[in-house]
Amino acid sequence: MLFVQERLGRRGKPFSLLKFRTMHPVTDERSQWRGDNANRVTRVGRLLSRCRLDELPQLVNLLRGDMDLVGPRPHPVSNVEQFQFKEKIECYALRLLVRPGITGWAQVRYKYADNLEEEREKMRYDLYYIKHRSVKLDVRIVLSTLRAVMHGSGVESAEASPERPVRRAA
Repeated sequence: MLFVQERLGRRGKPFSLLKFRTMHPVTDERSQWRGDNANRVTRVGRLLSRCRLDELPQLVNLLRGDMDLVGPRPHPVSNVEQFQFKEKIECYALRLLVRPGITGWAQVRYKYADNLEEEREKMRYDLYYIKHRSVKLDVRIVLSTLRAVMHGSGVESAEASPERPVRRAA
């Protein structure tokens, strides 16, 4: 029922991230990309993921002090090693300066990353959040997350950029 995975938090400290299990387990080595694992998602898992309810157990991580409500999503340890050392995503280490979050700017403004180029794009959103952290931005992210949970929808807009949010007509 629960999925536990080692992730890196603030200052690179490892912790056990909790989620509801949404996929069938595998024994072989697989990538972490969503597209490479689409055939493993269960029917219930699809619903939990769409509404972001698979993240609820992370409230325990929040209470333990491993995570904040808002911040860059923590990556699996294997991704951190790949992104920081092998692929050398610019400024990747800056993500580790802040406590990771259950939700974040990249989650509400950009789709799931399914390749290295999309991961680099999400990194722009994480860096924007780190640079512009504020109560106002956190409230906006939480409200966007609640809207996604209530409507079972994804990101606010695929056209948004980290620096230039899409304005909605009143």
